[in-house]
Amino acid sequence: MNSERTSNPFHLNSKIALITGAASGIGLATVNVFLEAGIKGILLVDQTQEALDQALDNLSTEERSRCQGFVADVSSERNDYAARAVEIWGQLDIAVLNAGFCNEPAGIIETDAKIWDRIMQVNARGVFLGLQQCGKVMIERKFGSIIITSSQLGLQGSPSLSAYGASKWAVRGLALTAAEEFTPMGVRVNSVCPGPTVTPLIDNLKGGDGWSRMADLTLMKRLGQPREIANAILYLASDAASFCSGTTLKVDGGYAKFG
Repeated sequence: MNSERTSNPFHLNSKIALITGAASGIGLATVNVFLEAGIKGILLVDQTQEALDQALDNLSTEERSRCQGFVADVSSERNDYAARAVEIWGQLDIAVLNAGFCNEPAGIIETDAKIWDRIMQVNARGVFLGLQQCGKVMIERKFGSIIITSSQLGLQGSPSLSAYGASKWAVRGLALTAAEEFTPMGVRVNSVCPGPTVTPLIDNLKGGDGWSRMADLTLMKRLGQPREIANAILYLASDAASFCSGTTLKVDGGYAKFG
């Protein structure tokens, strides 16, 4: 029997990954899913050592042996986490550009320009710099997979979340552009668009009926779990998606009805 047919295309046994925003939410769920898929090594990137230590402490000894932490502000050019992954393991095969944060709900007129600027710095500039770093390393080897976390709000309007929504439109566009540029050189680039997911990102909306109202907007009438998004990221990262580049994968319970 053909060994290619019997091998599991979702296994990541010989691969090295980095994940930004890795200490919580979708990022941490992706760490766990990648470890279960047998990944060789993961660089967890987040903004504080405390957050990274807490994430790493929840792993088994064996799992932790395959992980390294790296403190970085993803919006700063001084933090080259792709180079750090190569320094540790000699290669970089997968990059999940996931770091981001959301503003408190406010209309366009009420949104402080400083909030707008900071969200764009982290959510959009951070992905742009990540594409530069990871793209350079992967193109040298003519191999790699980059997954960008956008949002269902990167597919439609986002009343009261204009800065966040605009940043997610921006990174989805960056993913499409990077796919055009990088794919001919062996590097796949795709994005995921999560719907409302139970993560610290939406904790500020938990009060009152905030979560239930978001759940009602989905066809499934519930919020997503971080692992459900991480499973989609695993697909795009793995050889199972070897013919996918420039894909926008909705994982939103039917929230975004178009796009």
